[in-house]
Order: sequence, then C-alpha cells, then structure tokens
Amino acid sequence: KFTTFRDKALKGICRQIERDKPQEQKDDEVWVKISRNIMSSAQTIANIDNGTERGYNRTLFVSSITGLVQRLAKNGQATHVKKAIYLIREINASSPKPIITEKNSIFKLIDTAEAIAETKQDLANKESDIYQFYGGEVVLNYQANRLQIKHDTKPAQDVINALKKNGFKWSPSKMAWQLFLHN
Repeated sequence: KFTTFRDKALKGICRQIERDKPQEQKDDEVWVKISRNIMSSAQTIANIDNGTERGYNRTLFVSSITGLVQRLAKNGQATHVKKAIYLIREINASSPKPIITEKNSIFKLIDTAEAIAETKQDLANKESDIYQFYGGEVVLNYQANRLQIKHDTKPAQDVINALKKNGFKWSPSKMAWQLFLHN
C-alpha cells in the first residue's frame, strides 16, 4: 500500500512541478524537442542526398518536418512556426541541396498560425457561458477550451455511457464531464 501511495504521490508532485513552471520555460522545452526533431530529420535527408543513408525515402522525412510545422500552425503556435521556418531556412542555406524548397506551403503558414493564435486568445478572454438544466449545468468554459457538464448527483449509468460514447471524459479535479471546444 505504501509503494502505491508513494508512486501516486511522486506522480502528483511531478505534475505539480510541471504546472508551476513559468510559461517561458515550458515554451523553451517544447522548442528544444521541435528543433531536435527537425534537425534529426534534416540530417537524415542530407545523408540520403549525399548517399550515406540507403533504404530510406526522402519524401517521408520531408513530410515529417512539414507535418510537424502544419500541426504547430493549426494549434496556433505562431512563435514555434516562425522558429521552425527560420531553422529550416538556415539548414537550407548551409546545405548543397535544400531539405525543403521555398515552394512548399509551410513557408506561408506564419500568417495562418498567427490568425489561429489570435482567435484562441480572443476565446480565452471570453467569459464562460452557463446553461442550467434540472439536476446540473452545462458550461462553455472558453478559458479552459472545454464544454463541461456538471451534475448535482452522479448520473445514471445510461447517461454516463451516452457521455462517453459522445467523447466526454470525466475530470475529477473539475467534477465535470468535459469535451474540447476547439482543436
């Protein structure tokens, strides 16, 4: 029992440490992972181009990088998109053959990422909408980007099954069934 308790406590402490990190530190840690991913794929592409790597498909590694940048843009991470594009351009400038040509659509994603980030910021500043129903409430929590359903008492199993079937997850910390509002 003590080992189980200790493991849960350590996991909780680790989660709290992560939550308490300054946003700048979190962003820097994310950027390190992104840049490592890009650099690793770029190195493989360069090795494919110069013939030292055989049996790999260059297009798959290019797709890996472009897919990463597209996901960052879709999530509104404009700063990381800018850094990624700058890094790709630096790699292209120092390589005999560009890893990704300037014709690629990822080089136009900065505006998209900024627009999505602005929309997310506007939503985060919006006040929650609350709708009461008999036995609970529905909350459009824009700051948390969640649709939350709160019940006064535990709902019947068929209601729980319907919530799960529709993608809701139980959040013990919020005491609510939750679903993402936007991706």
